[in-house]
Amino acid sequence: MGVLFLGISLGATWPTLVGLAGLRFRSSTGAAVGVVVAVGGRAAALIQPVVGFLSAPGRLGLQPTMLLLVVFPVVNLLPLLHLTRGSNGSDSL
Repeated sequence: MGVLFLGISLGATWPTLVGLAGLRFRSSTGAAVGVVVAVGGRAAALIQPVVGFLSAPGRLGLQPTMLLLVVFPVVNLLPLLHLTRGSNGSDSL
């Protein structure tokens, strides 16, 4: 169930992040989207060994590690919400 929720969370977050990068940096949209995609690719490559390490029976175990993966996208929404704020504190979208 946790993996399903993780997939749903990431499915909604990723296109939003890429779109906001383009909106936020209109003068260099390509570079902004490229950085977001590169960082996302790097994170995807790094998270797999971390999950393998943490899910070992002598460490956290599989269930707590999967729970962390569900919480992680929710925590990542906090900077996203900060980016969508205008200079006067109102939503810019």
